[in-house]
Amino acid sequence: MRRLIQLGINRNWAKCTAYSRKGYARLCSGGAVAVAINNKRLTQYGLVSMLDYYSKQPC
Repeated sequence: MRRLIQLGINRNWAKCTAYSRKGYARLCSGGAVAVAINNKRLTQYGLVSMLDYYSKQPC
């Protein structure tokens, strides 16, 4: 919950997500986690998007 709040998620939304009984895959596919950890943030961390990687590869 604390990390979601640090990433800019509303406290109530972070609390609902943190204490949810849904599985990891379900939580990450939509909602607070998807908003907090988006492609822009992953690029800032130095990770390369798979779509960008494969679109730059020669055929």
